[in-house]
Amino acid sequence: MAKRASRANARYRPFRTVALGAYLLVVVVFSCLVIWSVVRSVREMTPRRPLDVSERLGVEDCAARALDLYEELEARRQGLSAVRPAAEASVQWTGFRVSWLNRLRQAEASCEVDRRGREDVARVFRRLESLEDLYTTSAVQYSGEMGPAVDGFRRALGRIRDGG
Repeated sequence: MAKRASRANARYRPFRTVALGAYLLVVVVFSCLVIWSVVRSVREMTPRRPLDVSERLGVEDCAARALDLYEELEARRQGLSAVRPAAEASVQWTGFRVSWLNRLRQAEASCEVDRRGREDVARVFRRLESLEDLYTTSAVQYSGEMGPAVDGFRRALGRIRDGG
């Protein structure tokens, strides 16, 4: 009886091999596509500092540029609660974040933060980028955790105002 079962199993071995090979192929292709998508997304969301610099700024101008970037960042953060629906605040923040990071990288290049003697300027820009990271976390948390509650409150308030 055992011999008959082993002969029957041996008969299906090529099919099992093909099925296992197809399964592994699908899993590997799917995994590669997911990894490629994540890598591409991270590269798009993290702009690099440009190599060619059209203008070179002095320390005072760098401080002014950093302050402008900070004020823009802070104004956008304060405006998160005005986004409707609030649950989509992180989507709007993400679009703003990439354009803001491009301007930050351009300012870093213009301020030559890697040049000797510009350590204080580099520190300011590192702290500014750190603030942006924290604000991004805050925007995602607001959108995911508080956003639905804010949207629900606004809907309930609208029903009261509309009379029912």
